[in-house]
Amino acid sequence: MKPTPRTSPGEHVSRRFPSTDYAYQATTEARTAGLLKSTKRPAFHELSSQFLAAEANRHFVVELLSFALIGGIAAWPVISALVAMVRLARNY
Repeated sequence: MKPTPRTSPGEHVSRRFPSTDYAYQATTEARTAGLLKSTKRPAFHELSSQFLAAEANRHFVVELLSFALIGGIAAWPVISALVAMVRLARNY
């Protein structure tokens, strides 16, 4: 069910905000959240490094080879263009 607004039709002309419900009461969970006993949890990077320690070396090698392949493919036309410019300069 769609809620009905508590504004009058002429209220938008005066650019006022709609009335607010001031009867809000916080739940008991919100009040006791600060009173919970805090336990030291490991930082996220420590948790992830422990979890991924076994796979890190294999992924590093795969990423290194992928980067080398993409870098070689990207550098090939540049090197070819440089060789062509050197040949053009020698024959000119």
